[in-house]
Amino acid sequence: MLTPVDAKREIERLRTRRRNIDDGKSLPTTKELLRASGYMGGDLHWDLRMFADIAARRVRSNTRGAKDLKAAFQNLALEGAGLEDLLEMRALLKKHGSNVLGPKTSAAYLTRLEIYAASLEHPPAMETVLKECLWRAIETARRLDTFQYLKAAIGWHHMAHYRPFPADNLPGIEQLGENVLEAAYSFWDGLRATPVKPAISDTTNEEKKSEPKLDEPGFLTVLAEVANSDMTVGKKISDEFKAILKRPLPLVPCVDLQKVRETLVAQFPWASSVTNTLIGDIGAKPYIHHRPTILVGEPGSGKSRYCHRLYTLLNVPFRTFNCGGVADSTFSGTARQWSSGGPSLPLTLFRSSMTASPAVVLDEIEKASTNRTNGSLFDALLAMTEPESARCWYDPYVQAPLNLSGVLWMGTANDVGDIPEVLRDRFRILRFGEPAADHLETLARTLLAEIVIERGMRSEWARPLSWAELEALWAVWDGGSVRALKRFLEGVLNARESEATQVEPN
Repeated sequence: MLTPVDAKREIERLRTRRRNIDDGKSLPTTKELLRASGYMGGDLHWDLRMFADIAARRVRSNTRGAKDLKAAFQNLALEGAGLEDLLEMRALLKKHGSNVLGPKTSAAYLTRLEIYAASLEHPPAMETVLKECLWRAIETARRLDTFQYLKAAIGWHHMAHYRPFPADNLPGIEQLGENVLEAAYSFWDGLRATPVKPAISDTTNEEKKSEPKLDEPGFLTVLAEVANSDMTVGKKISDEFKAILKRPLPLVPCVDLQKVRETLVAQFPWASSVTNTLIGDIGAKPYIHHRPTILVGEPGSGKSRYCHRLYTLLNVPFRTFNCGGVADSTFSGTARQWSSGGPSLPLTLFRSSMTASPAVVLDEIEKASTNRTNGSLFDALLAMTEPESARCWYDPYVQAPLNLSGVLWMGTANDVGDIPEVLRDRFRILRFGEPAADHLETLARTLLAEIVIERGMRSEWARPLSWAELEALWAVWDGGSVRALKRFLEGVLNARESEATQVEPN
């Protein structure tokens, strides 16, 4: 096991090596690439050509297959060589490598080719590199290399399943793995941490007044204080929010985003571009988060249903707020001095979800009133969604700041013309498509299941549409409003019930 002094020297040596590799002064070894050290000069193709040129010169044997291997390496060293050339080279190396280069060199070259193929987004190669990194981590247990191999393995696993950025960014793979490790550690550390109140408190006044500790990665303290908590009203409000007061709440961790993407594309094929944008945004972080976004589309196109399905699949607690006609402080809270005093929606959502990153769906946001007499929703949203002010947004009910930086904001609108320009600049606007007649069968499966659940019926009633039912629906619905289609499907279900009643024996 390395001593602290040896570890320090080794770290400095690794840093020097990385600088030389990044500057194009040195070709990285296979081990260094497995540890995600980065390509020569930061260029995958340059690194590949340099390696292939060196490998071609090492093939001097006259044994069977040597000529083919040399020619394949020389071809790989040419400008413009791609994934197909790489896979052909890999097949030849598997076939003749041991005889021509020897088992050890052949195995090292083969691993290097797998890394190149993985970096060109070849899924089987990604899995191979992942397994190789895990084995190296086991073999180097208790050495400095172990953690590097482990970070790289986790990064490759994330890439193989989610691919949030181009794979040729090897240092990015390493950083991604480190983020996942830190998130996992923080999550489990938070679960096992059980505060124990000492029998006798020896805390001095100076310690009580000291600055609060910073939140661990993966957690946010959303409510650090309640004003005047030593008075009657303040104490009542403190008790009301005791569950989250001064308590770090977890951020929602990422799930299998590839499955989420596939499910959304299958259920909302007309909104696949929206899905790709949101999943790409979310996949760049270890916790669920995306930019404030407004989905703009025709009435009845399924925007609200899409938001609900998205957050359900992501395991994110959410609350839908109907913005139509809102012209008071219902959303942003009311001061405790008033008889109608109440907390803001984000504060109540923190308490009910027990997470620092719930989602707020602002339904029909363009229909909110612009009257500021009793408070404006648009004004509140400006402060809530601005990164700096969101970290200390003032809630009038608790008379203290909230940390809203983890909240996910999603709006729906038929048109953005009535939304203030300054708020449009704050939100990303995504065009939400409209379902067509070709989407009828896909939509009908989902909507029938929803109607059956709403009516409390058995699942058999949601069986797929017959050809006759499809023909009838196509005659009255050629795309457009999902709400209209749902009404037609309710008629289909009524007809099924009526038919079943008629055939029942007396």
